[in-house]
Amino acid sequence: MTICQSENALNGIIDSISEELKTGDVCLMGFGTFAVAERAGRQERNPRTGEAIEIKPRRVPIIRAGSILKREVNQGNQG
Repeated sequence: MTICQSENALNGIIDSISEELKTGDVCLMGFGTFAVAERAGRQERNPRTGEAIEIKPRRVPIIRAGSILKREVNQGNQG
């Protein structure tokens, strides 16, 4: 597989995950679960001016690592 083919495959996977997150969670067994979290709106202050600003509520993507990924990451730390 060439670099270009690999890039196209990865972009296809990312596009599919992004599209599916609009309707629910996406689970890649062993790798992780992609989900959407709701962030509440809140008041913050502009650090330069001290002026109060409104942060609107929003949806943000989150990733929870799967067991196989966790094991692979920690495998080199046994020592």
